[in-house]
Amino acid sequence: MYVYADYVSGKIWGLRYDEKTGRVMENLRIPSTGTPVLSFGEDEAGVIYSMTGSASGKCIFRFKGEE
Repeated sequence: MYVYADYVSGKIWGLRYDEKTGRVMENLRIPSTGTPVLSFGEDEAGVIYSMTGSASGKCIFRFKGEE
């Protein structure tokens, strides 16, 4: 899934597509705080993180997957 965000609205989406056909299968809205996303990252285990600006220093968030 390709994860992307709109900086102004702070909304985050996940786009799933079929690589064989090149067609979009679904575009899901991912619940978020509405804070502008500055960056995304992925660790060696495949966990995705987002980074926002914050005066408190609490600005890195981990995506929670389906269980």
